[in-house]
Order: sequence, then structure tokens, then C-alpha cells
Amino acid sequence: MNFIVIRPYRGATLTAGAARTLVSFALRRSGRGHWEAMGVDAFSAGGQSLLIARPAPMPIVRIADYALPLLMKYL
Repeated sequence: MNFIVIRPYRGATLTAGAARTLVSFALRRSGRGHWEAMGVDAFSAGGQSLLIARPAPMPIVRIADYALPLLMKYL
């Protein structure tokens, strides 16, 4: 299974940007490549936090044929 577990310092403020930075740093430090998309679960209790991150598949975007001319007009 491909995942990474991070326990930030006690009392660290955990924003989405901070979580992304922590995961990126942990991936580099462990010699793993960059994940284009990821899912992150954050847990906190007693003033401590735990992040569990895993790679996620890139979403597939489908555009209906009838919408394509409209998109091309405004893009």
C-alpha cells in the first residue's frame, strides 16, 4: 500500500496549505516522487495531530459534445 503518515509537532496549526507542505516534504525526505493528486485524512486529539496521505487518481473530466462549442467560444 502506498501511503505516508505524518505526526506534526504538538500545537502546530494545520491548514490545508500546511498539510500539503508537510506531505511534500515527507515525500522528498523518504525518496518518493511527487503525487499529482492526493487524499489526506487529518485527525486531532489532545492537542496533537496525525495526517495520513495517499495518492489519488486524477479526476477524469468529460465534456458533452453539445457543450464544446460553447466552451470554445468563452475560453
